[in-house]
Amino acid sequence: MIASLRRPRSTRSETSGSDGATPALRVCGIEKRYGDVEVLRGIDLDVARGEFLAFVGPSGCGKTMTLRVVAGFERPHAGSIEIGGDGVCGATADGRWVPPEGRWVGMDFQDYALFPHLSVARNVAFGLPAQRREPRVPGGVGAGDGRAGRTW
Repeated sequence: MIASLRRPRSTRSETSGSDGATPALRVCGIEKRYGDVEVLRGIDLDVARGEFLAFVGPSGCGKTMTLRVVAGFERPHAGSIEIGGDGVCGATADGRWVPPEGRWVGMDFQDYALFPHLSVARNVAFGLPAQRREPRVPGGVGAGDGRAGRTW
């Protein structure tokens, strides 16, 4: 997940990370539940500008729900979220809430989004107009080994 450098509409926070810089993303004490089932409990993390973050774990451990809460698709029951120092979610009395379109966070859903029987290039080319369906890789991938520009 990469937080954009554009600022969401919200309140400004003066908190900073251990190096004094304001984190691109700060998640503090996020909790989410459905009835009696705890889906997220006490999620805390800081992500510095330019840093990449990956969630890895077994199915059902809360990876996607954490991303959905950060992106604003789900409201947490507790905790807060700041993007670039701007509060976008506060499940406390102040009730800060910036909707997904105001957070400048992108989320790419991967559930069965790829065709397992197609190569990476053919999956990417699937969305191209019919006249451009044959993917070509100019120069970059395979450059210098005779594969550049070849139809995959």
